[in-house]
Amino acid sequence: MQEVVKKENIVVEWFMWHFWEMPKFLFVVWKNYIMFATNYFSLPLLLKTIISPWRRNAWAFPKVFDIQEYASVIISNIFSRIIGFILRIVLIIIGAIFQVLVLIIGLLAILFWILIPFILLFAIVLIFNY
Repeated sequence: MQEVVKKENIVVEWFMWHFWEMPKFLFVVWKNYIMFATNYFSLPLLLKTIISPWRRNAWAFPKVFDIQEYASVIISNIFSRIIGFILRIVLIIIGAIFQVLVLIIGLLAILFWILIPFILLFAIVLIFNY
């Protein structure tokens, strides 16, 4: 049985590749970078554990009631939570800034890819007019 070969114009194939297939691929790459940034900074986990002690550093209360020991444990646990809160906020801010940069750079990359033929055409017209 003879295979049917679909013959299309190379210009049409280039247009399909440049304006349809490649932007789809770039969107997939962009989505992967967004997911990477989310997982790298663990933003959902940081938000869930925002007031947890830093590195799970928590002191246990003594078995025997001693007001000084109880106060020491409470103050230590509060400081551990404050340090955890501050460091998580800093990481969330850095992660959010990184996410915004990924969004902006990805959008600019896709926009640049789509505009490349028009930029080149415009440059050629400018060169031949001078």
